[in-house]
Amino acid sequence: MTIQSIIVVHGLIVHPETNLVLMAHRLPNKKKPLMWEYPGGKVDPGETQENALQRELKEELDIDVIVGKILATSIFAWKEHVFINLFDIKSWTGEPKPLASTELRWVSPEDAIDNLPMTPGSFSVYPQVIEYLQELHMQKTRTPT
Repeated sequence: MTIQSIIVVHGLIVHPETNLVLMAHRLPNKKKPLMWEYPGGKVDPGETQENALQRELKEELDIDVIVGKILATSIFAWKEHVFINLFDIKSWTGEPKPLASTELRWVSPEDAIDNLPMTPGSFSVYPQVIEYLQELHMQKTRTPT
């Protein structure tokens, strides 16, 4: 039996004023039902990861995004090998809507870890999310010289 591999991309969408991150509550008919995750989805054959993330966030949230760098990577083996990349979302236009989830919520990573049942992929990148948000905070609080 051959184990297939899939690539999943998620976007870290950080509210510019509050530094809270956007989490999506998975639908009950999906894998890992009713768990919380960073928005995103599978990469289709022939699609770049960045293009896939732009497509997924348009389909799931009705926003247009500019994708930045990869912040974290996770690998899981279930029925298939799942490679998950979390990307920085540099900016977006539109107001996020829960088109493919039961609910969206702006939360601190600490609140998400403590109070939301998260998918393994979203849970696994928690340290990198904290580190990235600390870097953002440092950039915002630096005074120009």
